[in-house]
Amino acid sequence: MVLKNKKGLSAVIAAVILILLVMVVTGIVWTAITGLVRDETERTQTCFQVGLSDNVRINEDFTCYNTTNSTNKKVRFSIGIGDVEIESLLVSISADGSSKSFTLTNEETTISGLVNYPDGSTNIVLPQKNSGKTYIAEGFVASEVDSIRIAPTIDGNFCDVTDTIDQIDNCDILA
Repeated sequence: MVLKNKKGLSAVIAAVILILLVMVVTGIVWTAITGLVRDETERTQTCFQVGLSDNVRINEDFTCYNTTNSTNKKVRFSIGIGDVEIESLLVSISADGSSKSFTLTNEETTISGLVNYPDGSTNIVLPQKNSGKTYIAEGFVASEVDSIRIAPTIDGNFCDVTDTIDQIDNCDILA
């Protein structure tokens, strides 16, 4: 009789241990998933304020390419920053299947192939909140520029592209 009771007791203990094991594993998975979802939600909320409110944009009125020099064509582009503070801005210019990228930051720096417009100075800095700047990218060999895309970094989060221009006019036409 004593042996039968021990067999029944070990089955109950095994069931309790299995239930506890399932609860611990569920807790670990829940904690990991909650952390990932929270981090992604914070990044999305930060970038959401920029993307939909049109706070980081390319000013099409001052964006064009210059073809007067056949060996060193230039692209003039203008960036406008609205009521948001950003850490940096990735600018990508595509022409004839190749692209050049520039990262503009809040610290004044020299970037190869990029100058300020109209003075041609090489001290490049990102426009501040509620302002804009125009730049000239040099060294293109393509006859036309295909597109310009910009993507900001806010609070350490690299956001998606906030503005794109797919049709860039010749500066000679705008003059």
